[in-house]
Amino acid sequence: MKTTTKIYLGIAPLVAGYLMTYGVNTYMSIDNEGRLDSSREAVKGALVGKDILVEFDTMLKFYQEAVIMEDEEMLGTAQGASSHALDGLRKLAKNDGLGKTRQTQSKRIASSLRETKALYDAAVQKIVDGEDDEGTAMQQASDLNKRLQNSREQLVLMTDAMATTVENDLNDIISGGRANRNFSTILFVIIIIVSFVVLSWIISKFISAPLVDMVERIKDIAQGEGDLTQRIQVNSQDEFGELASWFN
Repeated sequence: MKTTTKIYLGIAPLVAGYLMTYGVNTYMSIDNEGRLDSSREAVKGALVGKDILVEFDTMLKFYQEAVIMEDEEMLGTAQGASSHALDGLRKLAKNDGLGKTRQTQSKRIASSLRETKALYDAAVQKIVDGEDDEGTAMQQASDLNKRLQNSREQLVLMTDAMATTVENDLNDIISGGRANRNFSTILFVIIIIVSFVVLSWIISKFISAPLVDMVERIKDIAQGEGDLTQRIQVNSQDEFGELASWFN
């Protein structure tokens, strides 16, 4: 085996360590990218959820004021807010990044809101038109207001859960990045040490030792004290072995 080949073998652990570190870093980067994509969708969902909550609050406020004031304009504002809330819930239901569970929750809330809105609009319209002589529409409006409050509470829970998911994902990414950095540092140190030991052993055994032996033989001859019948022991098939053979 040639000396250069032996040196290459000594460097091989360093190259292998680099490739291993690169592979681990690549894997961790891909994993973090996936988590970031998931977090991004959860952030979008949480922001849409907050907007829907604003529409819910507007809807509840103006439905109640429309009942109290028997005001057509306030009823129209409440109806507009409820339509915007439904649009937001449809967006959440179509967001595949939120997962099946939250999509189902969004559809359930939207279905309940759609039904409640239709009944609420009819009841409040009856009150606004002065057709609620027996007070049944007023009672119905009160019951429907409770249903809206319940839907809002479900939406709050879902939005809070999405925010918690984002926080957990970011914490996992931070801790994963820290662990990856520590692992890479430890692996780098180990590879450097192993490479140094292997390369030092190769240089000492296959380069330095044969050179020292030949230098001693040549020094003896140059000083006139050498025994020309002695031979240098040939232990390898590399360039130093070939030199020793020709010297002998």
